[in-house]
Amino acid sequence: MWRRRPEPEPQTGPPAAADPDAPASRLTSRPAFALLTAPGHASRHLPGSDAGDAQQVAAAALASLTGEGQAALGPATAVDGAYGRGAAGWVPVVEWTAATGLTGIVGAAAWELVKRAATALAELHERLEHEQVDLLVSRGAAALLATAYLAGRLGEGTMIDIEAVVEPSALAGATLTEINYVGVEPWLVTAVDHTNARRFYVVVAPDGRVLNSMTVPLQSGENLYLPSY
Repeated sequence: MWRRRPEPEPQTGPPAAADPDAPASRLTSRPAFALLTAPGHASRHLPGSDAGDAQQVAAAALASLTGEGQAALGPATAVDGAYGRGAAGWVPVVEWTAATGLTGIVGAAAWELVKRAATALAELHERLEHEQVDLLVSRGAAALLATAYLAGRLGEGTMIDIEAVVEPSALAGATLTEINYVGVEPWLVTAVDHTNARRFYVVVAPDGRVLNSMTVPLQSGENLYLPSY
């Protein structure tokens, strides 16, 4: 089930050619959790070390993931990642291959896959919170958690398209300084319900909790100029 990837070099300044979809990047479109603790708020590090075994920490955290959830989220990969800004430390990251709605896939069949993955990730997030696992979520995970939040409120017949998932500093034009998990800014998720001509704004905390949301109507003719997802 697990595959290892090399530990990324911690970012200490603006990454000249940083790949947002690189392994262990918080900006990846893949759903991912950076595990700050093992269950019970236990240390993620090996005794006497400032690092640990990513596969071991991930396996302990995902022990409660159901078979249905595993099928919806796809294969999991334990990755050695970096946590913090500046002098970054080690953090284990688990990434999945599930579709998040950020890749331009369209159609009812694709929506059902995204919705199943969103439900599975939201249920896992709730279980890990109950099991006292501290974590941070990737851009792709924020998209799925916002999707689960909206799908639970809109009913079975409503399909939404994720437009964007960004951090506030990116909207303000700030230069990207690292792709590590930092845990400072929330994710701002925008989604569109084309059928009912409305847009949703969902604020997802760095740890995956939905903080707030807002719904606004699309303006007259706006659907004509929106990209097709």
